[in-house]
Amino acid sequence: MLISVNFISITAICAVLSALAFLIYSSLQKKMEKLSMAVYFFCVFISLSVLNWLGYNLEAGFTPWIFRLGTAIGITMTMFGQEYDGTHVAALAESSFLYGAAMTLCYLGALSCTVLIIVQVFFKGVKNSIRIFINARGLGGRTVIIAGIGYAAELILQSLNEKEKSGVTIILDNEDNELKKECLNRDLTVIAAALDKTSLAKAGLYNGRKNIFISLLPDDERNLTAAHAVVAGIKENNKTAFNAYIQYTNIDRAEHFKLSDKAKGAVNFFNPHEKTARTFLSRWPVSSLIPKYFIDTSAARMKKAYRIGHIFTGFGKTNIQMLKKSLVIDQLPQCDYRALVIDLNIEDQANIFKNSCRGLFRESRADAQSADYFPPPEEKCDIEFASMNVLSKEFYKRVTDEIKANDFTIAVVSLGDDKLSAETAMEIRQWAYENDIPPEKLRLFIKVQKKSVISDDSVLNPENPADGNNIRIEPFGFKEDVYNFSAIIDEDADMLAVHISENYSGGGSSNKWKDIVNHERDSNRYAALSIKTKLNMMGFDLIFDGDIKQNLSFIEEFKKSYAKKEIQDNLARLEHQRWNLYYLVSGWLPMLKAEVTADSRKNQKKRKHACITTFEGLEDLARLQGELASKDFSCFDTRKYDYDLMNNLIGNIKDTKYRIVKRN
Repeated sequence: MLISVNFISITAICAVLSALAFLIYSSLQKKMEKLSMAVYFFCVFISLSVLNWLGYNLEAGFTPWIFRLGTAIGITMTMFGQEYDGTHVAALAESSFLYGAAMTLCYLGALSCTVLIIVQVFFKGVKNSIRIFINARGLGGRTVIIAGIGYAAELILQSLNEKEKSGVTIILDNEDNELKKECLNRDLTVIAAALDKTSLAKAGLYNGRKNIFISLLPDDERNLTAAHAVVAGIKENNKTAFNAYIQYTNIDRAEHFKLSDKAKGAVNFFNPHEKTARTFLSRWPVSSLIPKYFIDTSAARMKKAYRIGHIFTGFGKTNIQMLKKSLVIDQLPQCDYRALVIDLNIEDQANIFKNSCRGLFRESRADAQSADYFPPPEEKCDIEFASMNVLSKEFYKRVTDEIKANDFTIAVVSLGDDKLSAETAMEIRQWAYENDIPPEKLRLFIKVQKKSVISDDSVLNPENPADGNNIRIEPFGFKEDVYNFSAIIDEDADMLAVHISENYSGGGSSNKWKDIVNHERDSNRYAALSIKTKLNMMGFDLIFDGDIKQNLSFIEEFKKSYAKKEIQDNLARLEHQRWNLYYLVSGWLPMLKAEVTADSRKNQKKRKHACITTFEGLEDLARLQGELASKDFSCFDTRKYDYDLMNNLIGNIKDTKYRIVKRN
């Protein structure tokens, strides 16, 4: 009898201690916390019930077994409420030390279960305050602070694992107690207060580690207010060892973002629609979509001046960014940029676009005036806005005629409704089939909000994929891909832009990433995006797949190809073509020769730049500055910067997750 009691006691001790270890481990790892709590409670309850059964059996005599079982379970239940005198197990505990130890351990386990449940149910506020304290001091690792709780914040939380999620503190930007209770019921750590430097400090933003702040408030004004609060906190705490990411969607004026210049690189602004466009172009620049026989890879140029067209159906927030960014990235040697933009009542949005990018739409200068400027960029940007009902027959005929007129067309449909966008793209494809447009002349893309049966490949492309005569429809821009923690932070993708900035014309502290403003950071990001296009011109590709090991045979082949001066010159010209468009799209204008000085070729306040000219015009500019400074013009020749990007490519991709491969 004693042997079986000791065996059961040891088993109970092992079960409870193992369950406790699992609970502690799960709490530290922030994984399976609810499961571990349930396992712990179950092990304590079963162990106590069995031990109570043994102790009661010794005292109960000939009481029916079912009564003894019920009594043992009843006694166990009361022990969770601290009602335990031990009289029914005293005799057995005296005769078996292990039994007494097991009863004591299980009783303490029952009490701890009760305390944990009470804390979970009745003291969520206390638990929340403890978590805020822990997160603010980084005791659980890096702290992520999110302003606002809505669909975007929910998607970011879903992209985190349980451990990362436990390090998140949400600032509601109001004192809504009902919303706070809702968050606490979901086991979120939350501060119900206005978003200001005080609440940011309480959340631990300025505590000297690499914390993250993401502002996802419902409108741009509140997000800009959040940015001002961050900067105010920087001034007060004099600490910038964190990164803040501030969302905006409807503002373009550079003045709104000037405050970030005072933040020592800690404040970053992001537009989710711009991120969508950038992600699209990182995967599908036009150079990767056109037929490969369009390109002379031996010289890194097009075989002739092809008419490459873009059709944007819908001119909402996403397609506005798609047009702007494709103007920068989809520049090709010897080819003008052509875009047809169609939407109902497009006039207001078209005028806003033309004003924000007015350098693209400036009137041709008369001969008498042209001598006052350096030569304008040779490549033209032909952008046509058409107000048209996208449900009409006239729309489909206009789109079909445009595709026929182009040598190659990218068509992007973004109408704000997934079903409407998908069906519009399907109808464009049907018209293309009926008009015998070959698949190699057209690529179709639709912007969709979420992954669903509407965006499923089997619905969008029901034809046999092995049949090369089909025109595919590709979905992009899923919100879960945009509002993803890794996508917002963009650390891996930004690494290439960081290297480009720091190696720019020999590098130097003046080009450190943290020291440059957002406009210059974006310039480097788009320089990084353009590398894929330049490699495509050479018959290579740039992939981002998480593998930092380069194929040395590809590297050697690239070096051998790039050693040709013709390729270097053509890619440098293409880089300057891209640079011109980046500044024109950003609202800059060419500068008069009379405004150039020996020390300056740009006017930040007027947003004018003398380098917005042809590749040859850069030499004219250098000679003018040389004359003004009485120095050799080579000191002012900026063309070397256009060679930098590809000259430094091997070094720039080192220790990143980008690899050079042969183009398939």
